[in-house]
Amino acid sequence: MIVDLDVNGKTVVIIGGGTEVSRKIRGLLHQNCNIIVITNRLNKHLRYLSQQGKIKIDKTTLNNISSKLYSYKNPYLVLAATNNKLLNRQLVEKGWQMGSFGYAADDPEYSDFSYMATINIEDMVQIGISTSGRSPIVARIIRIRAEKILRRTLNQITKI
Repeated sequence: MIVDLDVNGKTVVIIGGGTEVSRKIRGLLHQNCNIIVITNRLNKHLRYLSQQGKIKIDKTTLNNISSKLYSYKNPYLVLAATNNKLLNRQLVEKGWQMGSFGYAADDPEYSDFSYMATINIEDMVQIGISTSGRSPIVARIIRIRAEKILRRTLNQITKI
């Protein structure tokens, strides 16, 4: 089942600090939600987004991540994207205990949902490509190829 989750006005807590966290943030930035990143390391991209007021950073050690998560009341989503599969599972479980949807970046079977490769053309046409978490690279390749064709087609239609 493919759904478009409405996170407008809701709190999304993302745990981690690497490339995957940046990808998840990029997908949430235009959703008008409150993005909180709990991390033990801060890269330039996260620092920039924080300085722009687009996300809130909660810098902590790995040992304190679980207790930091509990300090946020009623997060709608908990996205665990650390480099530790066991920790990600534990964070998803804590999110579930708090009544949140949970997502473990490295464990689609232990998540309430999977991410799609998304084509977004000028906020007018949005298309999702899903492999249900089985092969993100295949979804990405299809997205890249399909996006080129769809952009050309949309340009032709809008010229009419």
